[in-house]
Parts: sequence; structure tokens; C-alpha cells
Amino acid sequence: MRVIFTCGGTAGHVNPALALAGYMKEKAPETAVLFVGTPTGMERELVAKAGYDYAAVEVSSFQRKLNAAGIRHNLHTVRVLASSGRQARAILRDFRPDLVVGTGGYASYPMVKAAARAGIPTAVHESNMVPGLTTKMLESYADVIMVGFEDCRQHYKHPEKVAVTGTPVREDFFTLTKEAEDFYSVSVNGQVVGLAYKSVVSPSASDATLSFEFTYQALKAYLTDGADTFTADGKTYTVDESGSVMDGATEVAYVSPYVVQALMPDVFLSRDFKDKLIDTINAGGEKFTYTDESLIVDEEPATDEEDGTSSAITPDDSQVPDDAPQSATAEYDISFDAATNSWSVLQEQTSRQYDKYSAPSKEHLMGTDGYGMDMLTRLMYGGRVSLMIGFIVIVIETVIGVIFGGIAGYFGGWVDNLIMRVVDIFYCIPSMPIIIILGAAMDAQRVDGWLRMIYLMLILGFLGWAGIARLVRGQILSLREQEFMTATEACGISVSRRIFKHLIPNVIPQLIVNCTMGLGSVIITEATLSFLGLGVKFPFASWGNIISDVNNTHVLTNYWWVWIPAGLLLLLTVLAFNLAGDGLRDAFDPKMKR
Repeated sequence: MRVIFTCGGTAGHVNPALALAGYMKEKAPETAVLFVGTPTGMERELVAKAGYDYAAVEVSSFQRKLNAAGIRHNLHTVRVLASSGRQARAILRDFRPDLVVGTGGYASYPMVKAAARAGIPTAVHESNMVPGLTTKMLESYADVIMVGFEDCRQHYKHPEKVAVTGTPVREDFFTLTKEAEDFYSVSVNGQVVGLAYKSVVSPSASDATLSFEFTYQALKAYLTDGADTFTADGKTYTVDESGSVMDGATEVAYVSPYVVQALMPDVFLSRDFKDKLIDTINAGGEKFTYTDESLIVDEEPATDEEDGTSSAITPDDSQVPDDAPQSATAEYDISFDAATNSWSVLQEQTSRQYDKYSAPSKEHLMGTDGYGMDMLTRLMYGGRVSLMIGFIVIVIETVIGVIFGGIAGYFGGWVDNLIMRVVDIFYCIPSMPIIIILGAAMDAQRVDGWLRMIYLMLILGFLGWAGIARLVRGQILSLREQEFMTATEACGISVSRRIFKHLIPNVIPQLIVNCTMGLGSVIITEATLSFLGLGVKFPFASWGNIISDVNNTHVLTNYWWVWIPAGLLLLLTVLAFNLAGDGLRDAFDPKMKR
């Protein structure tokens, strides 16, 4: 029997063909096999390694992008297909096959089509659930279409041609080689792609990473008798009897028979710690004490549980005090889990009892919060932050509003129209959603607390100047027609001096009233954002984030001193500024007293 297999493009097309050819040769050794692909495709190399004869046809792919380059490429593909048909017919005449099988790739098209027109039996194999372009083009020519699953049949115009065969797999595709005791390598076409081993190679430094080549060569050198050096990643290393992998005088890794992992990814366990743990396990112990200066968690004391062998870990929520030494002696408990065949290691740690949610007393006049912090101190600091944000935002709004409102009111005309349209745009901006979005973005970027407050003040000030600009513009429009402004023009005073020395000072009383009224509004806005977790962040305090504790129903109903004082201070402060604004308005305009 004489069979032509035609394929190309990817290993997913070539390997099924090689598997079929191997099966045919096994069942009928006299079968003559010829592979047909492209002159330069990867199929040429794979077929050569398998030891089969090979012929080539010139084909090219189609591009779906209809730009200039894509159109030129597709025109070239059409020309190539015309010549590939002649090449395919020539191969058929020379080889005289009894069967032509296509397993995918553009090289399959001319061969299967030419064979079908010559009356030679043809078959097409499709590994994918949905047929590719080549399979669709050959569906009308092929006698049989081989697929992997029954559900594939629905994707074809001629389901009667479809035969469910599965995907052929070469038995020699994966090669398992025993390198040493309990150490195996998995190869594909002579290249090692996987390892199976009982021992493990671990880095000696927390910031080191080990490549696959390094791990493979280190295990091979350590577990193979007589081998103490190896080369990986372009460097030469030595392995001693203890399993240490040395780069000169520096240990870069070590080989251990146990897998020891930490609970947290940012926790690094030193080799000394692991060796101590392994020795304790081998001795049947359940507890050990160890001092290790390299157990560091984000430059903080080792506060979390360290795990032992395997990947099973039992977490512990206890926390080492902030003043605990970074390098300390700790005691560890070891427990064995028969279900997972693993050990868990728990670190005994000193915990601190915080006086949290303490009711008002002599020690804490206004009680404590959930962190054990004195509420009176928190309220004082929170008031300072809330007032600071309020005053700075008002200053920003006033400066921007006075500049634009003064220019618009004095010059009028197209300048006034332009500035007022900008003011109208700012009035239409949904400030609260934007502030919430920006607050969430700062959360995602983990912006520093101080920088976060600066951003918050700038955003609130930039979005809130439009009202002040309109107020200043209206006042200046009326003031510029007064006699004193006519006098300034007659005296030849500059425009900037007229605005900022004569007009703006006459607007200040109205500005003061407006600012005192607006200050309360800004404080409320900041408190709202902080309450939602989008403003001032812990550990910084503001009245808004202090009140946020009421998100917990238990706190709301049992610990009134945590949130009611902050709410009352917020209420009284805003009310005070509003009353001050009313008083200033009456003072600057006595007519309002009537």
C-alpha cells in the first residue's frame, strides 16, 4: 500500500499524520509512506526526524486584513496556488498513491484536491472542534472527514462524510527517561520539557528565581553518582554532598528531599529554618525553637505562620507587637494531617490585648474605637483635618472664581460669553460621581494618605469655583458702571489695577459671606467621601471616616461613643459656619436686618 500524508503549519497538524503513518507501518511494514508539505515549514524537520520521505509544494496563506499589504499577499497566494496544483499532480504521477490523507495546513489543499480529481481515495483529519479554512475548502473533495468528537458533525455541510475517529497520538511523542533514583525527565523529540522528581531545588535568596534548565541540571548533577558540576543558563555551578549549589563561593540554591512552603508569598524561609524543621519531623518531634534573622515579611517582623512540608498550611491570625524585634527566637508547633499527608507549622506569637470599644472612663474620657485609640484624641485630630480640607478648598475655589469672574465681568463681550460658557460646563459636570471614581482609582493605586488628601483638596477646589465666578461677575457688571470706575479710567489706571484694586475689594464682603456658607458644604462633602471610604484614609482621622464605623451594625447599636460625637461635631461645625455667614451678611448689608 502506498500512502501520501500532506500537512503543514503547526505540530498539531503534523503529529497526527506521523501517528497514523507509524500505526500503518506497524500493521503493514511494507506500506510506502510519503509526506508532502511546504519547502521551509516545520513539518519538513519533524518528518525528517521520523525518517519518512518528503516532498514539497509551494503554498502560501491568506490574510484577512484587507489593507494594501494584505491584498498584495493574497494575490501572491492565488498565484502560488495555481502553481501548487501542477506540483501536486506531478507528485501523484511519480508516487502513485493508493490513498491521500490531509491533516491540516495549507499544504493539504492542493494535494487532496488533485488526488480527488484523479480518482484517488482521499481523507481529511480535523483536530479542532470547528473546521479550519483548509478543511472547509476540502470538504467537497474529500471522501471521508475524520473528527475527534460527535459534536463536530454539526459544523459540516456534508455530515454524511464525517467519521468520528478521535485524534491520533504518537506513542513515542513523549519519552520518559530515568535520570537517577526517583528522578525522571520527559522529552518531546529529544528535548526535555518536564521533570518528575522526589527531591526539590530551592533558591537560597528571597529574590532569586531558578530556571527550568537550572533545576534540571542541578538535580541531574546531585542525584547522579560522580557528577558534581553542571552548566545552566551559560554559567557553571558545583554541587556538594549536602546539596548546596555553589556559584564560586556563594550558595545560590540547594537540593532538599522535602517541599517546604510558606503561607504568604512574601514570606521567605531560610535553609537553616527548613533544615531545623525537617530534622524535627524526622525525629518525630512536635515542637521546635528557632532563631532566624532572615525571616522577613515586607521588612516587618515575621508575624504570620510559616508552613512546613507540602502545601498544606493552617493560618494563624495572631500578630506580633509592633515593637517586637525583627530577629527573634520563636517557638513552632508541628501537626500532621493524615488526609493530605502533610505537616502544618504554627508559630507561637505574642499578642497584644487592645482596649478596644472601651466605654467613656477616666482613662478615656470619650472611650476608644475598634483599634483601641482614644476617641477624644481622634476627634481633635479629625477636626483639624476636616477644617484644613474645608479652608484650603474654599481658598482654591475663591482664587479661581475671582480671576475668571473678574475678567468676565470687566471686559464683557466675547470674553464674558466664553468664560460663562466654561462656567456653564462646570455647572453641568457631575462632581460627586467623578470624585467617587477618582477616589476608587486612588484606592487601586494605593496612593499615600497625605498625597491622597492633597489630591482630594485640588479636585474639590477645581470643581467648585463656578459659583464664585458667577457671583463675582455679577457684582463687577454692576460696579463697573459706578462713578468711581469712570474716575479710574479718566486717571489712566491700568486694567489689572482697576480690577484687583478697585473692583475686587468691593466684592469681598459678598465673597466672605459666600465662602462661610460654602465652607460647611465642603466639610460635608469631605465627610461623605470619607464615610464611603473614598476620602481621608486610616490612620489619618477625619470626622467622616470616624463615623464610617457605623457600617457595622453591632457598633451602631452598642458603641454610641464611636460615632455620635463625630456626627454632633460635624453638625455643630457646619451650623456654626452657616450662622456666621448669616451674621456677616447682615453686617455687610444693614438693610438685611429689617
